Amino acid sequence: YTRWGPGPGGPVCGPQCVAVAALNLTWEEKRCDSEADGFLCEYNYPGTCPKLSPGAGLAVTYTTPFGAQDSDLLVLPPQSTARAPALGLELVCQEHSGGGMRWGSASPGAWHCQLENGGCEASCQWDAGTPR
Repeated sequence: YTRWGPGPGGPVCGPQCVAVAALNLTWEEKRCDSEADGFLCEYNYPGTCPKLSPGAGLAVTYTTPFGAQDSDLLVLPPQSTARAPALGLELVCQEHSGGGMRWGSASPGAWHCQLENGGCEASCQWDAGTPR
């Protein structure tokens, strides 16, 4: 994890520790005797979903089951959501019946082709305003 927040602003004497800033999920250097805003825990899961490849100018925001929310999260465990408000679309990271993790929507079939090829393995095409 390499997402560091702003430093303390000068040389610091004595041992230093790190903490995760709850608001922006960045590492911050702090004195080891400082009170922590929370805690860090380990969670094991069967896999992760890849970050989506949205079309040009399309914003996607991810939310993990732990409440972390950002458009640039790299680890997306099961039950994470991906929201593309411009498309009115929400996807959920789920275990696929054939193995591995995959993004899916509550509605069967393809979703908007502008986001990750509509979830299609082949070509996603628009047909009368509907992705196929």
